[in-house]
Amino acid sequence: MGHKPLFPYVQYIIMNKNDFMDNKATRLPLRPRLDAVMSFIRDGTMLADTGTDHALVPIAACLYGKCTRAYATDINSGPVERARNNVALYGLSDVITCIKADGLSWLTDAPILQYDIVIAGMGGETIADIIGKNELIRTPSVRLILQPMTKPEKVRLFLAGNGYKTIAEKVVTEDGKYYVIICAEYDGIIRSIDDFTAAYGTLETIIFSSDTDKEGYIHHSIEVLSRRAEGKETAGLTAATERDFIDRLTAYLGRR
Repeated sequence: MGHKPLFPYVQYIIMNKNDFMDNKATRLPLRPRLDAVMSFIRDGTMLADTGTDHALVPIAACLYGKCTRAYATDINSGPVERARNNVALYGLSDVITCIKADGLSWLTDAPILQYDIVIAGMGGETIADIIGKNELIRTPSVRLILQPMTKPEKVRLFLAGNGYKTIAEKVVTEDGKYYVIICAEYDGIIRSIDDFTAAYGTLETIIFSSDTDKEGYIHHSIEVLSRRAEGKETAGLTAATERDFIDRLTAYLGRR
């Protein structure tokens, strides 16, 4: 099952006001990482994009007609101002609200209605911390769409240990780098996952753009583990975990 982009694969640009007035900015193309994030957003949902920066995802989601309302939030004033300007350029100020806020602290209404919460472009530990601070989002009506830049294992371990079920994962490439997008919903069931699954997810169910990307991702992971293992062994340390993970990834490649 491949990933079909919602928008053409072109580098995004923020249209200027004249482009918008000339009806040229009716859609916002997204690059693969954010396009994969977009693909998990449900139709007719309210969207909360945490750490929004330029508000690209809320703008694209609203232009595409997926969202009834969106909130673009960031802890810093600069990104909020950029988001607000971009939202205005696309004529979406009545649909997208830009808020300066720490994580999900602004989301206080109870019960929480149907929200899709996007947290993308942050470290895995930060993402887990943001989710853990707001217990109101622990409801089946909320979907989490998470894209950790580092330590995805921290995200997977938090989700499993706090009653969240992983619905799907995607891996996409952009500028030669691999990005993992995790989609999860709350069901209250505490799960236990091993270290390998925490690090790489359930490989058999991850959605890749292509078989080439799948092989590239596995080979890249093996290379990273090999360098880490060699570094440890050179320093006189054990690399049993890395060697085990390499064997499991290699076996996965062999049986596909």
